[in-house]
Amino acid sequence: MTAARPPISLPVARSTYFCPVAETYLLRFGAIVEELLVLQEQQFVALLHGDVSAHQFDLLIESANERKRSAKDAYLMHLEQHGCC
Repeated sequence: MTAARPPISLPVARSTYFCPVAETYLLRFGAIVEELLVLQEQQFVALLHGDVSAHQFDLLIESANERKRSAKDAYLMHLEQHGCC
């Protein structure tokens, strides 16, 4: 496996359209997407190196996908209910 990288820190422009709660949901969604991408990259690298245990990533990726869907749904629900989009 590759060493864990620090999270990517992208500047987030302050928006007059999003309330602080929506921004929090969006940042959480982004962090989970990043975790998912790291897991997928690690699985790919393991496969490239012929690691027969690369399938161990499947459950981790499945869990990350579920958390991603949940975070996305929470974000979109907030936007719809709060009207801050």
